[in-house]
Formats: sequence, C-alpha cells, structure tokens
Amino acid sequence: MAPTCFISYSWETQEHKDWVRILAETLQMNGVVVHLDQWDIYPGADLTQYMETCIKDSEYILLVCSPSFAQKANARKGGVGYEQAVVTGEIFEGVASPRKFVPILRKGNQEQSLPSYLKSRVYIDFRNDDDFDPSFESLLRHLHTSPKYLRPPLGPEPVFRTTYSGASDRTADLIDPRSTNQQRLNQESNTPLDLEKLKLRIQKVKLLKDLVQDALDLTDDQAKKWADTHMDQFENIDLDIFENEYRKFYEFGYWSTPSYGRVGLGMSSDKASAWAFNQLMQSPSINFESFEGQFTNIYLIAHYDLKMNEDEAIQWSLDHMKELAGKDLPAFAARFTELCEFAESYEGLNMDYYEAIDWARENALKECLSLPCYQLKGSDDPNTPGTLKNLLNRFRTKPRAKS
Repeated sequence: MAPTCFISYSWETQEHKDWVRILAETLQMNGVVVHLDQWDIYPGADLTQYMETCIKDSEYILLVCSPSFAQKANARKGGVGYEQAVVTGEIFEGVASPRKFVPILRKGNQEQSLPSYLKSRVYIDFRNDDDFDPSFESLLRHLHTSPKYLRPPLGPEPVFRTTYSGASDRTADLIDPRSTNQQRLNQESNTPLDLEKLKLRIQKVKLLKDLVQDALDLTDDQAKKWADTHMDQFENIDLDIFENEYRKFYEFGYWSTPSYGRVGLGMSSDKASAWAFNQLMQSPSINFESFEGQFTNIYLIAHYDLKMNEDEAIQWSLDHMKELAGKDLPAFAARFTELCEFAESYEGLNMDYYEAIDWARENALKECLSLPCYQLKGSDDPNTPGTLKNLLNRFRTKPRAKS
C-alpha cells in the first residue's frame, strides 16, 4: 500500500506555492499519495473539514516551515493556525506515530521558521535548491520506511579466556571476537561455498544495476549501490520478466492520450521511467495487461461518464484504481448519471451544472465503496426522509415540472 501524506504550508508568494506543488508532484511520481489543497480544494469546499480529514487520515504530515509559517502557527492565524491546533492535539493526545509529523525547513533558520511545537523535532533541510536531490531522497526514504542504513543483526556472544588467580599471567585474555565468531560459523556450517550460486547472484546484481540505472537515471556508482542494497528483494524474481513488464509500463506512461487508439499517461520520458519502475517495486508480481485493462475501463468512465477532461480522468483513475478493483463499474457510472440528474434538477437539489457533477461524483464513489453518503443537516438516522436513498425515491415519484 502506497504511503499517504498531507502538505501543510503558508500561502506566501506564488513562487513558494509553486515550489510546494512541484514537491507534491515529485512525491506523487515516486509512489507517495499526496493530499494538496492546490489539487483538492474547489469553490464551495469546506476547508476546515478538508484540513481535519487530511491530518487525521494521512500517514504523514509534511510541514513546510518558513518565518511566515511559524508566525501564523504560533499566533494560530488562518489555515496554518487551524492546522496547528489539530496537529498539536494529535501530538499531545499521543494518538499519532512519532514519525508522522515531518518538518521541512524551506526558508530562514530553525529558530525563525519552526513553530514552538516543532522546535525539538529533527527537520529536513530544503533551503538550498542545489541540494534538493539528497534532501528529497531523505524525505522519500522516511515516507517509504526505507532507511539508508540498517542496524546489523546481533552477533553471537564472544568466547573469553581467563587466567586464574595465582597464575603467572593475572590478566584476562580476550580472544578476538571476529575470529571466534568465524570459527563458530565454520563449525555450524559444513556446506562448502556454492560458487555457481554466487556467480548467478553476481550476474543478477549486474542485470539489476543496468535496469535501475536506465529507469531511475542514476550514475554507475549509484546504480551499483542501489542494486546491492535491494538485491534481496529480487531474490525470487525473474529479472527478464521484470524488465519486460517495466518496458510495457514505461511505454504506457510515455504515450499521449489517446495514442494509437490506446490510453496513455502522456508523461515525459524521465517521469515515465520512474513511474514504471515504482509501479513494479510496489507490486513486483503486477501484470501490465491486467493493469492496463483496469485503468482503461476506469479512465473511459471518468472521461465520458463522469465528464472529466483527459488530465483529470488520468489522475482520478490512478488515484482510485485500487479502491475500484473488482467493483461493478457500469453500475457505478449509471449511479453517477442518476445522482447528477437528481442534483441538477429543480425537483432535486437544484444545483448548477458543475456543482451537480462534483456532488454526484463524490456520492456515487462513496456508495460504490460502501462509505457514508449525503444526508440533510440534522439527520443522522439512515431511515429518516433526509437520506440520499429516500430523497431519490421521492424524486423518482415526484411529478416533473413542465418545460
């Protein structure tokens, strides 16, 4: 399951907002589901509910710290101030993981830019754009729970040799633990070194290095290090099949939409490479044909039935593929049409065209995923006349106004 994060930041300059959005795009392209107000908020949206839900439900909260962010948080002003209240509530109540809240220092220094409730926390320094890559790698490793260095396993207890009192040498003689441990290992294992197996592993590391160097645009040394570090994950994976699937995902990511009669994501070559590789890293056994078929079905419904443009339909399909796996998509599309007609009609909710579409998308998806749907204010009982089901029943039986 991909990690999720919400980005909290201060609306300062357009340049600052653009930087935050680029950070969110880069995270999304590297296997992190990002909640960002610039993507999610629309006219009429409940901003406080959005902030509360994102902070509560996201695995990680990225706090982009600057002097303006700290001032607003400490003074509890605006959206940043409201988010600060929700965040500190989770911290003090102890309901959140200590890994959840990640300060990102974008401007100023620690004293100026970190709000009082973050002063004692370790931050990731993003102030210098020339150092973006190593800083981003640190952040990405944290979000994917993939540390650069792992604690080694605990070794066996060393063997000590001690001289007894009265002997000519009264000092304790400590045998070198490394040689002792090696002796124990040799005694415990009577199996000779399998040179053929070692040769195959070396070949596999080289193949993996070549693949990842091309896919992630790494230097030769970076690719070697990556392959050595991740080799255990590929122990039981056929790299020829893996590479073949990677090529298919890459082409799919690189196609424009529509391209040669097929749906594609229209990414740049570099982004398509990284996206394809991350898809397979998250699920090495994934089959491209199955993925493409499911994505295409969802995309066509999003574009033609849910009335999204091509870019919206692509992103919406990627975001909801896992949720909609195995669902009855034609029934979902039909339900959207019914809800949209109800929301737009005078006898229904009398919304304008775009409001009706947004409302119908949200509630059709909730119904499909068996989540709580729309209710009239003050009505918490699903059997009351205010529920969506009863409203629709009344709408179907109510005489329509003559045109």
